[in-house]
Amino acid sequence: MTAPTPDEAAAPCVCDHRLDGQIVGSVDCPDHGGSITAIRARLAETIPGPWTVDIDTCDCGDGYGCNHAPWVHAIYTPVVLTQPPAGQEPRDYHRKASEFSELPLGTARFMAHARDDIPTLLAEYDALRVEVERARDREQAVRAAARELLDALTSEPVFTHREIAESERRTHQAVTSLRAALGPVETPQEETR
Repeated sequence: MTAPTPDEAAAPCVCDHRLDGQIVGSVDCPDHGGSITAIRARLAETIPGPWTVDIDTCDCGDGYGCNHAPWVHAIYTPVVLTQPPAGQEPRDYHRKASEFSELPLGTARFMAHARDDIPTLLAEYDALRVEVERARDREQAVRAAARELLDALTSEPVFTHREIAESERRTHQAVTSLRAALGPVETPQEETR
């Protein structure tokens, strides 16, 4: 098996210029990967939000048997994308991008990568939720074991051998439960001289 060439080894990026499926050029993408760092870099390059979608409908009229569905007409941003004539205040349509060419490159790149970035973020979120649930379960186990130990240590005073043995058994069982709930605990190593 031969090693891939640099062109084969590089993963295709949504920022690559394609013509008939072939890469014919590439823009300077800060990081093609789907890492959280790459996603943050793409987000930093976008125009600020919130963005809203402008939906348009066909104006053919019912008399023509029109069955055109509504479509996305533009994206509105809080940022002026096209400058108004001198002396005029920007209006809503100056904050509208109805063509991708009207969007800054960083924003278009962010949108193009979103289809891959969102699953990456959701997978990270799901993994963190699992960790949080494990931590909650462990906390509950530690609390229950600590209560058990506290009960064993603060029980009524003992007088007979049987009561002493029962108290020691409960204490040992509570300590064992607490150790199990805490999991492996690192003990300090003694210094060797």
